[in-house]
Amino acid sequence: MTDDAFKIHRIPFIYVLVFVVATCVSCSCPRGNDKKNDNKLREKTTTFVFNSLSDSFRLDAGPGARLSGYTFRIKSGQCFPRLAVNGYTPAATLDELWDICGKKHRETRDILICLNDYFSSSLPFAEGKLVDDEFLRDPLPALLYYSYNQCDDRAYAFAGLAVTKVPGLAARFVTSPAHTMVELYDDDGRHFFDPQEGVYVLDPETKEVLGHEAENFLELCRKSFGRQKCALYENLGVGDPIAGNATQRIDFPKLETGDELFVSKTYEDDLLGGKAILARTIDEPGKTLEFRLPYPLIQCRIRPEKDAEATFGKDFGTFSLSGGQWTAFDPYSAIKKRYARQKNFTLNFLSGEPGKISFEFVMRHNPLIQPKLTSGDNEITLAPGDCSGDAMVELTLNVASFSIRQNLHKMHP
Repeated sequence: MTDDAFKIHRIPFIYVLVFVVATCVSCSCPRGNDKKNDNKLREKTTTFVFNSLSDSFRLDAGPGARLSGYTFRIKSGQCFPRLAVNGYTPAATLDELWDICGKKHRETRDILICLNDYFSSSLPFAEGKLVDDEFLRDPLPALLYYSYNQCDDRAYAFAGLAVTKVPGLAARFVTSPAHTMVELYDDDGRHFFDPQEGVYVLDPETKEVLGHEAENFLELCRKSFGRQKCALYENLGVGDPIAGNATQRIDFPKLETGDELFVSKTYEDDLLGGKAILARTIDEPGKTLEFRLPYPLIQCRIRPEKDAEATFGKDFGTFSLSGGQWTAFDPYSAIKKRYARQKNFTLNFLSGEPGKISFEFVMRHNPLIQPKLTSGDNEITLAPGDCSGDAMVELTLNVASFSIRQNLHKMHP
């Protein structure tokens, strides 16, 4: 490992690499400040082009380097690209979600333990019941869009995944006065999981996950997770059965040539999630424009060449657009942004000819499940997706590091 923040090595089939560097002393400083201070994060951007979806890059990340966001630009064709780092990408199908742990482990027990940890680390707890939304109990939408839920929602989502993927498995809620967990059961017995706290208890001899009614359950829990955490499980009761309903796949819309999609990995407390921004320009719009977005919309900005009157979905009503100026629409309250779920919209022009028109759609997503860099070599690829054969995709990674040195490393065949 060198002192450099990263190296990029070419793998065959990659023909174009554009390497752009921007340095910032910290996340709070203005761009262009090149003051040197190794105790603060600096950001470097690396842009390269996938001429083929089978292309791959290797990026050597220095100690402390972290991915803070990334941008896709569709140079030609149509495509919804998905970033994969070291083979990991946020799951868009139930099979992909299961395989996050299924590729690491053979035994169902070990896969479920791994997924229990994944749900615990990927979905922060939300204080107060924000919304009674079935999506919070559906594993794929909950993980991709919401980035939060409460213990009962999370138990339902975890159980839905397990029961759908494991034949013969059933589930029920386990409850306490202040908490909800899940117990899976089959012919081999009952198995307790807390996908909010990441807790499970193993039998020291058989290594099977115990049920909460096991005689030594609390004693073993305290040995593994501590007395304070296991106090949650001192007065448990059995709740209702959990049905195994789960969305099988999320169908992302193809992005068009010229589209840019920025995905931030910053978690915003007021949003209980992160932002993704889709920028699109349409040269010759018709009277009606239909939009399918990859994530739920929380804000929209529109800039036409000329004045026009339009309606944009049920949340916006009728509005006036001024030529050459951005008009912003923010229909959701601060609370509603946290559980926005609308992804499809229709824009109708009532009067005027807007000419060339630009859009910025601000959407919410879960930044905690986005890919991460590890110290050393990282393989950067595009996950399998729905793309046309002529698709060319440009990808920019924003990487923050404590120790970015000056040298850029050219690609090696």
